Amino acid sequence: MLPIEIALDQWIEEAIKRRASDIHFDAVEGGVCIRYRIDGLLQEEDRVLSPRADQVINRIKVESNMDIGEKRLPQDGRWYWQREALTCLLRVSSLPSLYGETIVCRITGNEGAHKSLVELGLPAPLVSDVLAVLHRSYGLFLVCGPTGSGKTATLYALLKTLPVESESIVSLEDPVEVSLKGVVQVPIQERAGLTFGQGLRSILRQDPDTIMVGEIRDRETAQLAIQAALTGHRVLSTIHTNRAEEVEDRLVNIGVDRYLVKATLQGVLSQRLVRTSCSHCQQGQTNRVGSLSSVAEENRHTLELRQDVSVRIREDTLCPYCHGSGYYGRTAVFEVLLLPELGKRQDLGGYSSYIRQSLEEQGQQLVLQGRTRPEELARVGIF
Repeated sequence: MLPIEIALDQWIEEAIKRRASDIHFDAVEGGVCIRYRIDGLLQEEDRVLSPRADQVINRIKVESNMDIGEKRLPQDGRWYWQREALTCLLRVSSLPSLYGETIVCRITGNEGAHKSLVELGLPAPLVSDVLAVLHRSYGLFLVCGPTGSGKTATLYALLKTLPVESESIVSLEDPVEVSLKGVVQVPIQERAGLTFGQGLRSILRQDPDTIMVGEIRDRETAQLAIQAALTGHRVLSTIHTNRAEEVEDRLVNIGVDRYLVKATLQGVLSQRLVRTSCSHCQQGQTNRVGSLSSVAEENRHTLELRQDVSVRIREDTLCPYCHGSGYYGRTAVFEVLLLPELGKRQDLGGYSSYIRQSLEEQGQQLVLQGRTRPEELARVGIF
């Protein structure tokens, strides 16, 4: 039996190699269940029985600078893990549960953090339109979507398009996941009193051109972001809504006056992450018609697909690349809402006319290209 330190290193190394975004150490009866979140779904990797399971949990807490004596309250920590050529930052969270402490380790920067907008999945024809709006020297540009939809990676891609040599760009992040050249990155420290709101107040005294706020989650942050956009700053941030046209109502519900939202909002990218079909499964295999059979009838009509659309999959052997799932990797599906300058807007009563591409439209294109399947679009809530 391997020592705890070596076993942990092997689990983390395997998670990185398999492109996992999180490692779950779930407390279950009699031990700990270890699972990887790969392409958005959890897969069980191993199980450890007590009392060895307790040693695993304690080792993670020690490496993450947590209090191993505190088992009744949640804790957060960070672990800068390195082994030979591999290195990563683990954001560690512990939670007391029925059978003991459950720990989740987020592997930051393991997917999408260094990609461009095109590499993330935004169609090339729309990239220039987005950049035209983004390169205005003022206004609010938001990325929205549910948790785990890749919003932070999109923010990084947007920042990389800005002229860092001639502008002052400052970001507020919780935490800083990837170091960006030419960007002043400020990590949020809520325990020390440095919140998004407090950080924004300080940044505005630093003569910035562009401000990136990791997330608009409360009234104070929203109002300060709007105020910064009104006073001639370019503000980028994320917000939790399902669709681009819901952003205005979300900001109003948080506590921002509607007329201020209309005066500052320049554009919105709404997104989902969908799994892409494994190319190794598709090569040299027999076509299988019926990939649409598991999708509701109304979704098939929405996609306007013919019944002869098929997906090649490997049924006879376990694919070593996707481990038999039929999917390998993920791509973003975007909904793009781009607003002209305020004086050129024809209708401020709604945003539907300004949506250049919807989630359904891009999702349909991916299915027709054979890059994903209708049931995957339904799984992430596009249909």
